[in-house]
Amino acid sequence: MVKRVLKIIAIGVCLGLLLLFVQRSLQIGLDTFLRAYWIAAPALVIGAVLVNALYNLSYQRKMQALVGLLKAGKPQEYIREVEKLLQTAKGQSLKTVLRLNLAAGYMEARDFDTAVPMLEELPDKRLNTTGVRLVHRVNLCQCYFETAQPDKAMAVYRDSQSLFQQYENDKTYGGNIAVLNILAALQSGDREQAERLLDAARNAWSDPRFQTAAQKIEDVLAQQSPGEQQ
Repeated sequence: MVKRVLKIIAIGVCLGLLLLFVQRSLQIGLDTFLRAYWIAAPALVIGAVLVNALYNLSYQRKMQALVGLLKAGKPQEYIREVEKLLQTAKGQSLKTVLRLNLAAGYMEARDFDTAVPMLEELPDKRLNTTGVRLVHRVNLCQCYFETAQPDKAMAVYRDSQSLFQQYENDKTYGGNIAVLNILAALQSGDREQAERLLDAARNAWSDPRFQTAAQKIEDVLAQQSPGEQQ
């Protein structure tokens, strides 16, 4: 978003230089020209920034409307709709967010093999807000655990600790981070810690998705003998 605004400002400067050339070519009085320029130029820049913000906001609203499909257990329909948005979206930052949401749809459909490369291919320079980076790290870490790539999962988990800790009590992402904490404890061979984290998380998070994930972890623990690593 910041880069797009800077680009718009740069275009405004170039337009100003072009207008200066026109002023000299048409021999318009400098005072008259400057008055018109200082009125028009800021208006043009502000208008362009506003149009860009409204454009991105319209896609955000469309994505928010599609979240209901995931909650209704319709990931394939969600995936089709997000792909339609990607076909019309302009701007790399917006497309990055849409691809991140598309990967989430594949995760909901439990097609982790498709979601993993989508998440891996997202360039870091496009993950330009804390919220977007958080979703990317959480989803990538989960996908690695789900696809039996524990070394990669733990690498992302350790590298993301400062970010995860900021959101471990967040009502939207806290449950996801709690699941990753439990899986990381299991992967490290600390069954007792995993069980403590699981008990605490069950009391803290009532979201149906978390409860489903917690039940799967509990089933894994029940199948393991004490001391056995995941």
